[in-house]
Amino acid sequence: MAADIGLVCSPECVLGAAGHVAVAKRGSNQRRNGFFGCEQRDHYQRPDGQDHHTLFPGGQRSKEVWLDRTFAAQATPTNQPPAQVAAPAPAPKPAAAAAAKPPVQPPPVKPKPPKHWNLTVDLGTDLEFSQTRRELFYGHVKWTYGKDRLRGIVDYLANYGKNGGIVSANDMTGSVRVEEDLNKFKRVFFFDAAGAGYNEIRKIDLSYDDSLGMGYKLVTLTNLIVSGDVGANYQKQHFSDGTSKDYEAVRLGEQMTWKISRKLVWDQKFEFYSRVSGIGDYRLRLESNLRYLLSNNLNLNFTTIDQFDTQPAPGITRNDLLLRATVGIKF
Repeated sequence: MAADIGLVCSPECVLGAAGHVAVAKRGSNQRRNGFFGCEQRDHYQRPDGQDHHTLFPGGQRSKEVWLDRTFAAQATPTNQPPAQVAAPAPAPKPAAAAAAKPPVQPPPVKPKPPKHWNLTVDLGTDLEFSQTRRELFYGHVKWTYGKDRLRGIVDYLANYGKNGGIVSANDMTGSVRVEEDLNKFKRVFFFDAAGAGYNEIRKIDLSYDDSLGMGYKLVTLTNLIVSGDVGANYQKQHFSDGTSKDYEAVRLGEQMTWKISRKLVWDQKFEFYSRVSGIGDYRLRLESNLRYLLSNNLNLNFTTIDQFDTQPAPGITRNDLLLRATVGIKF
């Protein structure tokens, strides 16, 4: 049973001088170990109409060689490689996938709202237990507020102490100052400053005053602010001997805040009151605070307060100087 037709060439099957060829018929009973024998055929007519050829007999082994594509196409191939199957066309992408979706953005982080107020509490003590017993306690609370053109400062100071069982310090002073800028440049401002207190050592049972005026910011840098003000002041004092005095004065003031470094801040204020009763009649107050930041909310303070009055209570010195060191907590 013939399946394939091919040309067989071998040293044993020799082509004649006229170009004889050997034709091999491959069948189920003629294939031995992948080789074919030669059989005699008197005449063979090729499909292209060429002359016939004589096939020499034999049975020797030979290799299988195809003559050409035209001759090989006359038989049904059995050992051709399988036809390649075209890969299926990729499925079209959905329209939604074609249009790339924008990446999902995380929700915006809301900025922390600005803090408009600050609270500082300073506490200190001076204790001595020996032949003489001395105890001194003092505290200072300062609250500041600022928003847009409005600023406010509330200040409270208290001292109490005993030396040898005798009261050596007992005073309290509170003040409120409000400022409002008058234009968008925030240099010219209006202010009102009021205060009240007492001082047992200086024989002042009660003292209160109020000042109104205008101010101007002389220096406005990122780490330095200096301002000056001028206005009118009224003060009344009640002394422990039952007498009292009223004073009208012209006020001159100066304030400075200087951030020397990341941890060191110096604030200072000076107030001078020239009483209208006479050129030589006046009072002044100087306060200086040097703060060193120990941590974000803890600082070490060195404070100097000097008060001078040309008309003190009877038997009291004109000058009163206070030096102290405190530990402060900032909220």
